[in-house]
Amino acid sequence: RIPSSCTQDAAIIRHSGWIFSAVVAAAVLALHGVWSPWTLAACLTSVEAAASDLAQLGPWSGKADCFFCGNFGMVLLNLAWNGCGQAQEILEKMVEVTMMRGAQSGGVVTYVKGGKGDSEDLRGVRGRVVNGKRTDLSKLVRKKVKSMEWWANMKSGLKEGVRMYCGHTRFATTSKASFEGTHPHQWSPPQTLDVYTGFNEGSLKKSRGRNVEIFITHNGDLDFFDVGGRTYDLGSIQSWLERATGHPMPCTVDSCAIAGLMDLLRTQGCWPLSVRYGFLFGPYRSTLDYQMPKWAEFHEAAGCFESCFAS
Repeated sequence: RIPSSCTQDAAIIRHSGWIFSAVVAAAVLALHGVWSPWTLAACLTSVEAAASDLAQLGPWSGKADCFFCGNFGMVLLNLAWNGCGQAQEILEKMVEVTMMRGAQSGGVVTYVKGGKGDSEDLRGVRGRVVNGKRTDLSKLVRKKVKSMEWWANMKSGLKEGVRMYCGHTRFATTSKASFEGTHPHQWSPPQTLDVYTGFNEGSLKKSRGRNVEIFITHNGDLDFFDVGGRTYDLGSIQSWLERATGHPMPCTVDSCAIAGLMDLLRTQGCWPLSVRYGFLFGPYRSTLDYQMPKWAEFHEAAGCFESCFAS
């Protein structure tokens, strides 16, 4: 979503989409003629782009600052879906829809049983692919999901009950399409931490040794991070994230850095993560250049807070 004050940015994004689609359709028409299936596909995409971006028709009509992207997802509520090929067919069709304006790479993340094998301990598994000149991205993603679930089932078993899939197809704009730049993104590797649960029930319970990790499928430029009245560029944020998380940068794209920010912001129920959050975002900062405690020091401080909390 573009802020309502940035009307010029919104206009550039909105009109560049349908204009580009129209140019592509005209080029395909000139190369392949009227009756080619390539021409039909290009023209349908152009019409859809003009309807959504120019005429603003559809469910988002009247919301000039909202735009669609390559995100897709699926939640399976019924156990009958487990092991059912129809779910993978639906996933493939969803990828096809997000490919309408071009998709050079894509990926999916889902959750399976963790090392303990119980229903509460989960770990994420992701599959990412880069499309080739003569391959179909939707079929590649489906094949990857099928493969990674087979291996997960052999290792620890698939998640019982509700299953979730989140994914994204990417059309590289400011950087080249690469495996490392493909969604879903993860900055920090999985960690084993003690986590308090039961906030919604009003009865907290300490779960020891839970797997903690974050994936994101968000796509966009990271040009909004302000500290001390200054907006920092991506390179400065990435350097700060390496020091704040204690983990090297996995990839140079903006979305990966957003995954790193989520590692710092999502802390509920975990004392070490919450102490780190308090240090980073609690006091006023005029710069990103300051001394960073080690992860062991955050853990030590968290132990003091938890002792008081437990008493």
